Amino acid sequence: MLNSKPNLPFRTRILNTIGKLHKPNIDINKLHAQAQKKIQWDNFGDEYYKKGLERVLAEIQKPNINFLGRESLKYLCETSLENRLLLNKLHNTQPQIFKPLSIPPLIVLGLPRSGTTFLHRLLALDSRHRAIEMWELLRPISLELFSSKNRDQRLKIAHRDVDGSDKYYPDFDHIHYIRSNSYEECMWPMGSSFCSWQFWITVPVYDYMHWYNEQDLTKKYCEYVKWLQVFQNTTPNKRLVLKSPSHTRSIGHLVNVLPKAMIVQIHRDPREVASSFNSLTYYSHSIATPQIEVKKMSDTNLSILQSELKENFTARQYCEGNICDVSYSKFIANPVATIQKIYAHFDLEWTKKFSETLHLYITKNKKGKYGRHKYSSDDFGYTNEEIADRFQDYIKWMKNQLDSNN
Repeated sequence: MLNSKPNLPFRTRILNTIGKLHKPNIDINKLHAQAQKKIQWDNFGDEYYKKGLERVLAEIQKPNINFLGRESLKYLCETSLENRLLLNKLHNTQPQIFKPLSIPPLIVLGLPRSGTTFLHRLLALDSRHRAIEMWELLRPISLELFSSKNRDQRLKIAHRDVDGSDKYYPDFDHIHYIRSNSYEECMWPMGSSFCSWQFWITVPVYDYMHWYNEQDLTKKYCEYVKWLQVFQNTTPNKRLVLKSPSHTRSIGHLVNVLPKAMIVQIHRDPREVASSFNSLTYYSHSIATPQIEVKKMSDTNLSILQSELKENFTARQYCEGNICDVSYSKFIANPVATIQKIYAHFDLEWTKKFSETLHLYITKNKKGKYGRHKYSSDDFGYTNEEIADRFQDYIKWMKNQLDSNN
């Protein structure tokens, strides 16, 4: 099993050591007042989000969260509250933006570490599509929309916050390459609901994730549509191409709010998924806690994966017509053939230009370009056989459906 105290850069160790002197005192009322002053708007909308915010703030007080972990949660809370205010301000002052999507979005989902990022970035290469870059996902609405005196600082801020993170996360690029201008997950704006994976992916918030897994996500997905309407407004003639593994359990919610959504679900052997997901979580949590509880972390991740699949397969029987299932192994073996299958399934036009762009991108971005991601189930206290036993129904479904039909 991996060490509970991974070796971290000197800068990270120093900050967390000095940060021990800083006592966390984050008041929910001050957070709200701070956001209201910055955005110049008072109405946060439906108050359902407060339950999640309170859960996150409770985690900040716990001894298993160190200085950088507390600062990460504080940053996410501040940004999410500001985004929430901006969304409600825009909805009240410019309601014409919030009209039904004219073009059904293409949404990639599947268990984390199933190839969703690579598939999403390939689909984004079509010039008729629009994927969203990380800087815009973190702050979808510019203050410039409300006053010409405000300069759009969103890209500059994301460059500072995202591109500079490698100082604290050594060698993270080989696990998940992310930059301010890379196409990323649409879970980030959904942080405004305070019912989001982003808190767990960043910091070991165990009680929060237990709470999250029991939540009704209906209101969250009603707000999700509003975010998509904001994105669509800037490029009304392009199809939004989105992705997030956190949509997997919510496929029913997606189709309820977006009845014409084109959903691509990619499937990978859960033995590989679990170990890779544990590895990503281990490294992302490493700077946020003085000691990683490796077995507890992996138990939580396995429960997340099981919950995602259970709810996915319960709901998908009502929306099979929206879904194109693809195999991870076949996608990696022949990415272009998988993209062609998706286009054929949804009756999308295939062009020579897109085909050439795909081949060029794949040639320049071979697997392992940023280093090889090494992981093993043994690192996290499990054997492949134990994982297979927990996911035996899904493994059987994959064999019957994907091996024969793809």
